[in-house]
Amino acid sequence: MARKKGFKYRFYPTERQEAVLANVFGHTRYVWNWALELRTNAYYEEGESLSYTDTSRRLTDLKKEKTWLREVSSVALQQKLRDLDQAFQNFFDGRCGYPNFKSRRDKEAARFASNAFTLHGKKLSVRSWDCPRCEASHDRDVNAAENIRTAGLAGAFDKASDSGGHSKTRDAYRIERFGLNAHGPVNEYF
Repeated sequence: MARKKGFKYRFYPTERQEAVLANVFGHTRYVWNWALELRTNAYYEEGESLSYTDTSRRLTDLKKEKTWLREVSSVALQQKLRDLDQAFQNFFDGRCGYPNFKSRRDKEAARFASNAFTLHGKKLSVRSWDCPRCEASHDRDVNAAENIRTAGLAGAFDKASDSGGHSKTRDAYRIERFGLNAHGPVNEYF
């Protein structure tokens, strides 16, 4: 039996990266609330049940009206529509209640499809490659493990030499507030 694995990574963004993440979270929250209101009104006022495809088409029109929605990746906005569609499916199947509107105070998250991004010109699904600069062969998983180990050792050293590791604790709280599960580089800001 095949077993699926998932990995969660904690990262400590810079102030610029935090601003970009806050922007993405705000835009995706707006799209969720807009689509929820659209689907609810369509049902109660017109008796029409909108699907993911219908809301996706209308999102294109909305982005023409509200040009500020173009500031973030359309992948995150589309994923939020998919998440809302799944929430409706769960509601209709009796697994949970009617979807709620999102608030700034809620746990914020954004999902990105891995096929929408590249890292150094390679798709994220590429497991191994030859570096033209250093002429060495690299493996994605080995490199990730080495980077995590190095970061962990550096963090342990910082904590041991710091007076209680207060700045690390403060950074960890700020990231948990965002509720982000990063699965690798998201875009050029990371």
